[in-house]
Amino acid sequence: MAEQRYRYHELPNTLPVADHYYDIGLSSHFLLLYTQLGFDFHKKAISEMLRVCKEVRIFPVVNLDARQTDMISRVIDEFKKNYNVELKETGYEFQKDAKQMLLIRNNSK
Repeated sequence: MAEQRYRYHELPNTLPVADHYYDIGLSSHFLLLYTQLGFDFHKKAISEMLRVCKEVRIFPVVNLDARQTDMISRVIDEFKKNYNVELKETGYEFQKDAKQMLLIRNNSK
């Protein structure tokens, strides 16, 4: 924590850092998992992460029932307009068949 690599923060509120301040932002077991927060919440949270990070990783991409979230296609469609977006297989299986992460990268990277 002394190097300020990690920050406690409540998304989608604005982080007090410059654009592309971090190389990688990770959302683990939060974004896309709680679909009841609604698409707009997730869109705003991911957008803020992308403002401050050159790359965002979201894992896992399942809902609370351990099924791929139905929100994933909307998120991909929304962000592929301005970013490089891909679902990537990981070496870690969080739950049965929950081993994909969503990578969203700034196009200039």
